[in-house]
Amino acid sequence: SLGARSNHPGQLAMKILAHQRGSETVEFALVAVWFFFIVFLIIETSLMIREYNTIALVAQEGARRGSMIADVAEGGAPDDMAAWVLGRLHGLGIPGTPTITPRVTAATADPLGWGNINFCIEIQHTYRPVIPLAAIGDLLNAMPLQKESCMPLPEI
Repeated sequence: SLGARSNHPGQLAMKILAHQRGSETVEFALVAVWFFFIVFLIIETSLMIREYNTIALVAQEGARRGSMIADVAEGGAPDDMAAWVLGRLHGLGIPGTPTITPRVTAATADPLGWGNINFCIEIQHTYRPVIPLAAIGDLLNAMPLQKESCMPLPEI
């Protein structure tokens, strides 16, 4: 025990230091678990935000590109726009097969002189975490990401 009398004055100090070293190891283990969990959670959240920003960018590019196609105003949303958007998403590193919905919608009159018809692209994607540790519970198990972007069709 630590309170036992000793003939050597350094023995008591050695026993106290040995006891402290063991508690430091336990404290480090408890703190390290939470530290690494927070670090991995930050990394995982950053990857999710990157995927959302990529989806938002591609939706805007697809709406802009689709609004410039002359057939859109006459025949509805072109079939090749969904394929173009999917190819763009895969090219930018979005995995899986997101749901892509191109459509033409009526809008209110625009004071800038553009038409009152919009071409819209809606992208729905489910984010799955890369690091399994961050998927504890339902925190980041499967996050739905959705973005819609509309561009007015120019009057020809």
